[in-house]
Amino acid sequence: MADHEYHERWVWELQASPEQLWPLVADTNRFDRDSGVPAADLVTDGELLGDGRVRVRVRQYGVTLDYVQDPFVWDEPRRFGVTRHFSSGPIGRLRILAELDERPDGGTTLTYQVWATRRNALGLSIPIQIGQILRRRFDKAFRTFDALAVAGTPELASGSTPTLARTADERIAAARAGLTGVPGGSSVDPALLDRLADHLRRADDVAVARRRPYALADRWGLPRRDVLEAALVATRLGLLRFRWDVLCPQCRIAKATDDHLVEVPTAIHCDACGIDTTANLARNVELTFAPAPTVRLVDPDEYCIGNPAATPHVVHQGLLAPGETATVVPPEPGRYRVRCLERPGAITATVADDGATDVETVSVPIVAEATADVTAAPGATIPVRNDCADEVLVLVERVAWGDDAVTGAEVIALQRFRDLFADEALRPGERIEVGTTTIVFTDLCDSTALYQRIGDAVAFGRVLDHFDVLRRCIDAAGGSIVKTIGDAVMAAFPRPERAVEAMVAAQTALIGASDDRSDEPLRLKAGIHSGPCIAVTLNGRLDYFGSTVNLAARLEGCATGGDIVMSDAVHDDPAVTALLAAEAIAAVADDAELKGFGGSRRIWRLTPAGAASSGSTT
Repeated sequence: MADHEYHERWVWELQASPEQLWPLVADTNRFDRDSGVPAADLVTDGELLGDGRVRVRVRQYGVTLDYVQDPFVWDEPRRFGVTRHFSSGPIGRLRILAELDERPDGGTTLTYQVWATRRNALGLSIPIQIGQILRRRFDKAFRTFDALAVAGTPELASGSTPTLARTADERIAAARAGLTGVPGGSSVDPALLDRLADHLRRADDVAVARRRPYALADRWGLPRRDVLEAALVATRLGLLRFRWDVLCPQCRIAKATDDHLVEVPTAIHCDACGIDTTANLARNVELTFAPAPTVRLVDPDEYCIGNPAATPHVVHQGLLAPGETATVVPPEPGRYRVRCLERPGAITATVADDGATDVETVSVPIVAEATADVTAAPGATIPVRNDCADEVLVLVERVAWGDDAVTGAEVIALQRFRDLFADEALRPGERIEVGTTTIVFTDLCDSTALYQRIGDAVAFGRVLDHFDVLRRCIDAAGGSIVKTIGDAVMAAFPRPERAVEAMVAAQTALIGASDDRSDEPLRLKAGIHSGPCIAVTLNGRLDYFGSTVNLAARLEGCATGGDIVMSDAVHDDPAVTALLAAEAIAAVADDAELKGFGGSRRIWRLTPAGAASSGSTT
């Protein structure tokens, strides 16, 4: 059949900047849906096409269309494109290219081009389908995206009206009325719950299907923890449901999604990257939220596969023929990784003010021993040349994981999560790494003597009061009580400065509580260590295991009462240093023999104001 190539070029003058428009325009899954493109199915027949190519099938007007899609190519936030090779239907090849150019006076000139060749006589309809029908739909979608970007509300629905369940309003009202009846519900601002409910009613399906609470908090200008805890409470109230996503550490796409922690696999495989990896709660397990189906129904279909929005950490992706060179301009300062899909080797490209304006060409394949990392000035071009004998797919990725992800390690260390979802645990016998976690052990000094001096009933009441103080201070600092053992507490925190903050507050509160009483103050011993941990399930609850836990317990044994003993790992943390300086607390170095850790070890002892003069119970 004739292979004449049909071409259309359209231009829109839009008000938003390229950076504002990119998350919307480059989300071609949402754009295709809004443009009336049919849902797409990934054809997995066991054959890997290589370099990010995939087989896709769609059905339109009763006709099945099969095509092989080349990988999307893009440079954030300036351009993206894709080519599809059809083996059925009226089109032989379809190619698109979108370019976003910033105007001198502000706003964006968006140029969108389509090239199509016909495969058979039905292809004679291409000018009507593309030149007339799609042109109108594209115009509506782009102008809607522009309005949303300018208004700062990109998450609002841009396509069809959100589909609420028949009893959605009643369930939302019931949740609002029952807010104070769930653990921690009274600490959630009812106005924030109302805002979440409004988000459920109005947000776009694509935006709400995998909601990151920290990203939502940033957009609303609210404290991240407030929004996360409100989302957890809303889940308990039946408005939301959460899911555990296990991500490939390279492409960062979810390779497993489960409703409960017990279902999370410890090992996953990524076909696209050709790697096997293990689940790590701090590194590649993320907690995301979606509407509960009893409140809102979300379209589960996928309309475009492999689009730029699917991997937002990738700032450049492009195919390079043998001998071809690509010029990459990273969009902002930071650290980037340059690599080729399905091939070993990577280098780091750092964009900083002291970087070079003339960067040496990076040659692929990348041989770690022979290829040096590069440093570029902001706006400098990084040339990447393909010296392989065949085509390669080059990726330039932000090294830092987005800090708007709620990691599994962070959420299991949160008291509100443990209170609301006590049954969330790993499979018995299963162990998953949680990365660096800060562990605290506390115990009361001479509690046995306390019972003898003031009687069991009074002493027991004071011990319970001490638990309340610890719980408030630990919760306020973003940690959680893992378990209690007699008068002792084990707690976990995502960061060391939060643990120190909680223990200083607890010591100070316990001393202050005695000021209005005639009896002696309770003297607390505390030990803090930070390091890698393993999450396990013990007695049906999430617990921590490993040498970090053991060392923290040993440090608590070095405390004498009213003091806090820290390891080097905690004391030397910059955030802890800043906290102690702000509180005007000096840590004093000492040496101690810690059972099971061999030899003398340096420890750091700090005593909050008032604790040293409060006397001893011995």
